[in-house]
Amino acid sequence: MAGASWFFYSPSAGYRDLGAEADIEADGGWVPPEAGAGAAMAEAAVAEVSAASEVERRGAAEREEVGSIEARMDKEKDLNELVARLKQAAGSNLSAVVLYGSAVDLDFREHSDLNVLCLLHRLGGAVLESLRPVGLWWSHKGHPPPLVFTFAELRNSADVFSIELLDMKARHRMLEGADFLAELQVPMAQHKLQVERELRVNVVRLRQSYLRMAGRRSELAELLIASASSFGTLFRHALIALGQEAPSSAREAADRLAKLFAMNAAPFHLVLDLREGKSAGGEMNLEAVFEPYVDLVTRVAEEIDRRLAG
Repeated sequence: MAGASWFFYSPSAGYRDLGAEADIEADGGWVPPEAGAGAAMAEAAVAEVSAASEVERRGAAEREEVGSIEARMDKEKDLNELVARLKQAAGSNLSAVVLYGSAVDLDFREHSDLNVLCLLHRLGGAVLESLRPVGLWWSHKGHPPPLVFTFAELRNSADVFSIELLDMKARHRMLEGADFLAELQVPMAQHKLQVERELRVNVVRLRQSYLRMAGRRSELAELLIASASSFGTLFRHALIALGQEAPSSAREAADRLAKLFAMNAAPFHLVLDLREGKSAGGEMNLEAVFEPYVDLVTRVAEEIDRRLAG
């Protein structure tokens, strides 16, 4: 499975369907803009966003809170129905169902994906066929397809999915069954290599997704929002790979990496503001944000590569 973090976190359909190894080989060696130009564009974008009135900001925050509450209620209903359908389809073969990712936290947003892992005692072609109607229904509801594993498979693949499983252990909620993640040991031997590879893969996919866009503003907004989820995860794990304590949030991770590498984290904060509905998105110059954002994530990938190699 290429690009493990994309497989587990599934930011958006248009972003995750791209390949990994072949795409990396085909990439044309993009050269990021000068750091000074990127910082200037980021500062200009910050000034533009901050020009929105305080009344508009408060109104947007209130609407966001109402929308988040309604979205949480709807998604809780979906989760309850998913568990019921899985139990009906799998019967005694179903061991556990777990929700993981941003939907677990108190900072749940309307756009948060419902990432679900299903643990089964036995898993083969016939079992998949019995679960397919449930997966189809879940996908039609707009959620990423559930992951399906046996515990033996999960334990044996923990070394190659160290990023994902460490995050699952830290952020999950059991929907059915015993907490199998509590006893799962995650080997760290390959963690540094996975962090380095995933940063490179995600930078390449960001470039490719941008190149295939038709130029609509909504496409660029979706691309920025989708990529920020994966880069936020990888920024936290980059710090872990460097021997530092894991930060509590993507914002803190970006700030700490920026300080460590003498970079400007403003573009990443702007994208997170857009993702969380904290900015006047209609007034934000997304092109001006995208250029220093690409510069930032590219330089982080390069610096992590250099430091881990050393």
